[in-house]
Amino acid sequence: MKALKYLLCLSIVFAFVSSLSAQNKDPVEIYGSGKGIVDIKPLKDPVNNSKEWRRAEIIIKGIANPDQTASSPEEKSWIRDVSLELTLVYTKPGAEKWNPKNWIVLKAKSDLVAIEKGKNTRVVFFMPPEIRDLYRLQDSQRLFYIIDLSVAGNSVKLTKQNLKKFISNSLASKIKNMDQYTKLKSDLATAGSVNEGWLIPLPKAPFHIQNEEYFGKNKPSGNSIVIPSYKTEK
Repeated sequence: MKALKYLLCLSIVFAFVSSLSAQNKDPVEIYGSGKGIVDIKPLKDPVNNSKEWRRAEIIIKGIANPDQTASSPEEKSWIRDVSLELTLVYTKPGAEKWNPKNWIVLKAKSDLVAIEKGKNTRVVFFMPPEIRDLYRLQDSQRLFYIIDLSVAGNSVKLTKQNLKKFISNSLASKIKNMDQYTKLKSDLATAGSVNEGWLIPLPKAPFHIQNEEYFGKNKPSGNSIVIPSYKTEK
């Protein structure tokens, strides 16, 4: 029975993947694989140790500058206007997992000035302690994630090559075609508005949380990881 269920899941994933077109390399790629793509870990509040945040880290890497007007080596080495949106979906405690009525949707977007080609760039989001208390959330209730990337206003499209980076395996096994995926994205956008602002990008995090990222335990060591500059809101 388990083997049959596994084969059925594989067939669904294959059908979804087959509906995607092959494509040249993306200008920006997501680093990592599996659960490590969106690395979510506890973060003790630096001011109040009784409070515990959740910190979500995504590493992206600049591959190619799509700007054909860039002429100098300096211009070509920077990829401008990179945006990353993260959607995290949790299930309410004790509820049926794949019923959208039982989903808790958290969304946030980070707009970056530019990232350098060949460098690993770290984008982080934070979940305040109050959310876990309000919804009685446990890490085991996290159902799936979706990452949306855009460069200079142009979305990085889903392809056969990048599918497993942008969508968690648990979701990919449920999606049969692009129409279903588009409908899901629309539903998530509506559901996410209820908890708007509850998943926080780095520039909007409290000062002591930002300080921990730049100067505390989460400060990058060496030049292997870069913290980007974030754009101000319009």
